Amino acid sequence: MKRVTPDFQFKQFLIKQEKAGMKVGTDGVILGSVFECQEDTARILDVGTGTGLLALMAAQRFPKAKIIAIEPHYDSFIEAKENIENSKFASSIDIFLSDFQNFKAKEPFDKILINPPFYYGDFGENEGRDYARNIKHFPIVDFVKFLNQFLNHTGSATFITPVTIFEEFSKELIKEEYQLKKQLDIKPIAEKPVHRILHTWSKTAKDRVQANLVIEEDRHLYTPEFRRLINDFYL
Repeated sequence: MKRVTPDFQFKQFLIKQEKAGMKVGTDGVILGSVFECQEDTARILDVGTGTGLLALMAAQRFPKAKIIAIEPHYDSFIEAKENIENSKFASSIDIFLSDFQNFKAKEPFDKILINPPFYYGDFGENEGRDYARNIKHFPIVDFVKFLNQFLNHTGSATFITPVTIFEEFSKELIKEEYQLKKQLDIKPIAEKPVHRILHTWSKTAKDRVQANLVIEEDRHLYTPEFRRLINDFYL
């Protein structure tokens, strides 16, 4: 995943990330590759877009969808806006400088994507990194209320989080009668424990689907499953 320059070239778009608090990483790429929508014409909301990665991946996968991206940190917002405007998907994506607490929309969304911050503690003078990584900017209880307001009653929300805070999200979502629809347990390598969980919630889920993904066979040697997952995006 490392690059010599700040830029990250995907097959169909370029991500510039010199100013972004959170650079392109495996979590975002997995979320962008795996999430599902019931219809190609869905309204998709990317909460905390960072570099614009998830919005651009969504636009590539669902050409008829309307995508809204929001980002609270100004420098990250400017960089994401440039990434989107310089891509061939610009007409499919609207981006706004906003946190989720102050965001307004006239219509609900069919899909909401969240790669939330998950560390506790401060990150010094790096405001962008603090916004991107510090969960104090992302109260889970408030976000579940946000879902109640902006998620279509037949829609779903997909998160990718560390195992350590999966239970916190689950507790608050279950309180509001959301049901776990899909769960993908992710390991960095087969011999290590699960370190990330990609989880999808809705109020209309019937049966829970659970699967597993191993990212690497060895250092920088991706598994066939992971390579198939990212094939449409990575050069």
